[in-house]
Amino acid sequence: MSQEERKRDTRRKILAGAVALAHAAHDPAFAAALRAALDAALSKDADRDLFQDWLTVAKESHAENQPPPASASFIPAPPTEINNTNES
Repeated sequence: MSQEERKRDTRRKILAGAVALAHAAHDPAFAAALRAALDAALSKDADRDLFQDWLTVAKESHAENQPPPASASFIPAPPTEINNTNES
């Protein structure tokens, strides 16, 4: 995979993650599914640490179908506000 292909792949993953997190902030069922998928898929401590606040909020609230609070710092802007400029 060329350097340009890796850049495009990384950018796709970042944007897909941003859209998923923004959608989870507005759709409790999707948030629960995303939370369960992350909880099952993240095995490295460093990776789990990136989402620890989100996973902890869900467990503490006992609201499995509720998204984390919108005040959580990792929740991106809604998809309509994501900057889609072509940056190199």
